Amino acid sequence: MVLYQFKAKQIVKNLIPVIVGFSFLLIEYLLIYKYSYGDYSSTKSTVIINPFCVWSRYTPCIFISVILSVFFPLAYILIYFKEARQNNLLKYAVFSFFVSIVIYSLFAESGPKKFDANFSWQSIICSYILFWVTGLEFLKKN
Repeated sequence: MVLYQFKAKQIVKNLIPVIVGFSFLLIEYLLIYKYSYGDYSSTKSTVIINPFCVWSRYTPCIFISVILSVFFPLAYILIYFKEARQNNLLKYAVFSFFVSIVIYSLFAESGPKKFDANFSWQSIICSYILFWVTGLEFLKKN
């Protein structure tokens, strides 16, 4: 595996940003959900599973919005299917985008933050990554 190529000191050094980021996420979670810090301090919010609740508030047809959102990467994958199947970076970008769409579809917040669409951010970032990787691969072809 890849981990055998690195020494333990390098692994610990490379994990520092991950540990710091996780610590900040933990602090943010505690402040928002445990102690209700911020604008919504009167009522607590929790994470709930409520499929398509938030997304359906912003678009009448979720399927068409997804297809139109990824039309270029989808067209590239259909046209260059053999090359796309072998490209690990593109597969990672597609998988990340798919997982982000599943998260946005399933999860919501309860309470006054219900329609803030806080679970949509990962799908936006993963969409950018998918377009970036597809664009790079397309430029290599031409």
